[in-house]
Amino acid sequence: MLPFVSEAWIPGAWQPPVAAFAIAVVASLALVLAGARRLAGLGAAASLVAVLFLELGVRMVTPRMLPERIPWLVLGAGAAGLVSDLLAARGAVAALLGVLTALGGGWFMLGAPRAMPDLARILAEAVPVLAAFAVPLWRLLGARAHASAAGAAAAAAAALLTLGLFAAGSAGAFLGFAGVVAGAALGLLLAGLLPGASAGCSGALALAASLAGVIVSAGLAQRQPAVWAGCAAALLGLAAGRAVAALLGVAANGVVGGLAGVGLAGLPGIAAAFLLRSFA
Repeated sequence: MLPFVSEAWIPGAWQPPVAAFAIAVVASLALVLAGARRLAGLGAAASLVAVLFLELGVRMVTPRMLPERIPWLVLGAGAAGLVSDLLAARGAVAALLGVLTALGGGWFMLGAPRAMPDLARILAEAVPVLAAFAVPLWRLLGARAHASAAGAAAAAAAALLTLGLFAAGSAGAFLGFAGVVAGAALGLLLAGLLPGASAGCSGALALAASLAGVIVSAGLAQRQPAVWAGCAAALLGLAAGRAVAALLGVAANGVVGGLAGVGLAGLPGIAAAFLLRSFA
């Protein structure tokens, strides 16, 4: 991604997350002020798609290309979520959409195999990959009615992922992708402070898919226990965040519950990543 402002103002490595934040804030606020409060999450989805494609380019992907799949993954998830929002899908329909997103996203990130020998080859990796999709989808779809809550949980998970990958000594590109997700999530969080703003399925699916895409691509590309632990920090935070929020006495579907609950719950994963890297 080319610098969009002078690097004297914003360092180049910080510009994609800042761009994601700015686009998410402007687009989400515009939707809310235009009366489309149910579609506020579409602003976060649009910012993720725009910045990820600017970073990685528009290209056809092959089974060997992992990070390059992330923009297409987020585009598909966001589009499916938008259709669901326009149809006002709820309950079992929204749950089914989450299941299909997890299955389709996992299949896509594993190389979109079609032949039976290829499907058999990925079985060992299928379970952790599906978990990487299922946990963010479960947490963010559950918070989709409140844009600030979904944005807070996604931002905390993205921050955990960034710190976990850093503690594991991961390649810098994956840190940048996680930062982009954090920027978009924070933008949705800010816009969601306006009354009635909803992340909807479009925002929840796009943020969940982007988190899962970074986790899967980082884990499969580097295949190191420390990196896997760093990735697991985000999943642990999302999975146990509600319980931690309850212990803190705050609402899980609130800004404090999302940030503090998810953030504190994922700290053991970061510690494990640091220790595994230190003793490797």
